[in-house]
Amino acid sequence: SFGVWFSRCMYRTRAEVEEIAERLRQLGVPADVMHLDPLWLTARLTHPWDGCDFVWDEEAFPDPEGFVRWLDERGFKLSLWENPYVWTDTDMYREGEERGYLVRS
Repeated sequence: SFGVWFSRCMYRTRAEVEEIAERLRQLGVPADVMHLDPLWLTARLTHPWDGCDFVWDEEAFPDPEGFVRWLDERGFKLSLWENPYVWTDTDMYREGEERGYLVRS
């Protein structure tokens, strides 16, 4: 998505993102994308930032579909921080290992 992206290190909750998005609109700041750093991940506080579990944290960011819809209704796209590495102690890693999905370097 082209346009102005807004991010910070780090949005901790959906409510925080919504508050910032509303404020941007109130002030007439041109903004097109809200970008979330790794706090949207379930394992965000227990793992280093060099990997992902790709599991949405519904406690901090409830109702992901509703959240995306809420942003869209206000003219925002959503961008998610991801890293192409999967933490080895996650279900996603175990599934990838079992099914041969992992690429090794």
